Amino acid sequence: AVMQLVHPKKFGLEYIYHPIFAPQLGVFAGFKPPADLLDRFIDAIPEEYKYIEIRLNEGNEVKREDFQIEERMNMHLDLNKPYEQIEEGYNSNVKRNLKKAEKAGLKFNSQLKPEAFVDFYLEHTAPKIPEFKPEHKHMMLRNTYKAIAHSVGSFYTIKNEKEELVAAAFYMFTPSRLIHLSNAISPEGKENGAMHKLVDTLVRINAYHPKVLDFEGSMIPSIAQFYQSFGAKKVPYWEIRRNRLPWFAKLFKK
Repeated sequence: AVMQLVHPKKFGLEYIYHPIFAPQLGVFAGFKPPADLLDRFIDAIPEEYKYIEIRLNEGNEVKREDFQIEERMNMHLDLNKPYEQIEEGYNSNVKRNLKKAEKAGLKFNSQLKPEAFVDFYLEHTAPKIPEFKPEHKHMMLRNTYKAIAHSVGSFYTIKNEKEELVAAAFYMFTPSRLIHLSNAISPEGKENGAMHKLVDTLVRINAYHPKVLDFEGSMIPSIAQFYQSFGAKKVPYWEIRRNRLPWFAKLFKK
């Protein structure tokens, strides 16, 4: 079993935080880790880290009085069914947007260079993320290139009739999961149901396979509603937080 810690330094103080683009961390093992194993990992975190913020994964159950614990919500769509059965779980808004995408002549593709995705993301998604920083561009490029090189990641896109990019998403996959990590959509794509078509096409391709479409959830109601509109079910996980910084340093991280 392993537990990764990300520990940068700010104002001369080292702290543990949850990095951007990493949906869940915590203890990972080839089995469901018992609560006491998670506790041992947490207790082993050196005392020098006065601020700790970690989003645990779905397999981690935590009950501690020395941390603030916040429930977060992931979304899973079971793909181990015929497509027609999954489609029955779509709400009317999804079906309406799929018709709009068809009428607009939108096309699905899986060919896109990481640079093109990152530029599209920087234009349409990054401005909505307060914590996004210029250095994250290089992080995105490095991580996507690495995932593709190891055959565990891929881009999926939607283009209009002029072959212009209107929606794109980056997914990683394991034998049992198709994981939605990041996406971007243009105003035209949003108007014509491009992301609905992208998700629906992936559902069609992967239906009747023993895996789940892991949307990685969202605490933003509108995004959570989008995932739920495909019939995805809520799966809780937990964020733990502890602040033992000296009073004069607590202002840098709340």
